[in-house]
Amino acid sequence: MKNRDVANIWNKHFLDAPYSVGKNSKEDGYDCCSAVFSFYEKIGINITSFIYNGAEINRNNYLNFWNGSKEDTILLKIWAESLGKEIKSSFRQTGDLFICYFDNSNQYFLSIYLGNNLCSLISSRSNKVKTCPYDMMKNKIYKTIRIES
Repeated sequence: MKNRDVANIWNKHFLDAPYSVGKNSKEDGYDCCSAVFSFYEKIGINITSFIYNGAEINRNNYLNFWNGSKEDTILLKIWAESLGKEIKSSFRQTGDLFICYFDNSNQYFLSIYLGNNLCSLISSRSNKVKTCPYDMMKNKIYKTIRIES
């Protein structure tokens, strides 16, 4: 997918939406998980569900399994790892998923590489869905996942 296409989708459907856990629209907002489900759907990749400890986790029930606590973000990491194959961040392409880690809070979060050295940033701190430079994010990247249709 071309950088411009991804940027247009991000800007139209996500940018400046409010940060809101469990919501799934530009008007109501997104958290990093709901944004991942919605973003990949908009670029033609359907992330349906995954099985964890015998339970199916999907876009409609993920909040039953994690709520943003430190412990629950480990499940977020496991889920994101299941979505594709790990690649080196230096080989990143537009649309790749970053599993990131905040040392200061011991929590994982997700970011999408939008091309042109920009990443998604869905932050409770700013209460908005934004973009940020890759250089700001690169030291927080735990793994880069390539998701293919």
